[in-house]
Amino acid sequence: MNEDDLCGDNMDMADVPETVFDEANGQKKDVSQDPFELSYSLMGRVKEFASLRNLKTALLNEGFVDFS
Repeated sequence: MNEDDLCGDNMDMADVPETVFDEANGQKKDVSQDPFELSYSLMGRVKEFASLRNLKTALLNEGFVDFS
């Protein structure tokens, strides 16, 4: 595995499973029509912004000092 594979940019649609296990109700659901669950993208963006706000604090806690 090279460094480029770790960032996720090289992921093909064939690598996305057609079904996933939904931990909320213990059922499998078909994600072949919406593999990245874009219908929940607004919720994902809210989580993304919240995590970006705390990114500097998290990096400082992990010992990073110069991340400009």
